[in-house]
Amino acid sequence: MGVGPRAGRRRSPWYTAKTEFGGEGMKRLLIGASVVGLGLGAGWWLTHLERAARTTAHATSSPPAIGLRGVDLIEYGAGSKLWDLKASEVSYDPDGRVATLHDIRARFWEQGRVVSTAQSPLAVFDTRGRDLRMQGGIRVDSTVEDGHIAAREVVWSAASQSLHASGDVQFQRGPSWVRAPELWGNRSLRRVRLGSPTQARIRLFTGLR
Repeated sequence: MGVGPRAGRRRSPWYTAKTEFGGEGMKRLLIGASVVGLGLGAGWWLTHLERAARTTAHATSSPPAIGLRGVDLIEYGAGSKLWDLKASEVSYDPDGRVATLHDIRARFWEQGRVVSTAQSPLAVFDTRGRDLRMQGGIRVDSTVEDGHIAAREVVWSAASQSLHASGDVQFQRGPSWVRAPELWGNRSLRRVRLGSPTQARIRLFTGLR
């Protein structure tokens, strides 16, 4: 995805870019007031960038990278919202296949409502596979259950539409918690599966005093 300033615009690296691609099928990725559907392979995607963007200089044989500040992203699948997020900054590699996001706050949706939220200092979005990899210490909180995950990395898998946590994972539900090297769960964290070995602290309330 190569876009750059118009000829003669040398005073400022800021410019407005608009690029379109076509093919089969349809998915959309919304960025702020713009619509970005980055499609590679068999998908039909529409890319529409119409906001101030800063370019990074590359060799003349490579297209420039694109950086945006203060972005909102929304991912759809089968006509339903899967997740949305806010990031303080996002940058795309020259080929537009990888987006790096900073200081993100994400929400995961199911059947039209938010079922969990996540915070992460860094995330990488694969525009081809549609996976979102959150890194650097992440917390995911269920909004429908009294539970949350804390881990070094949490990946949203587009293929399975589920979450995979790894690295010092701790899953807490109510007053009980379990530590494990890995965890797999659905968006709401109602169903989770833990890797072994595990360490747990379970508190049971019997109603007796």
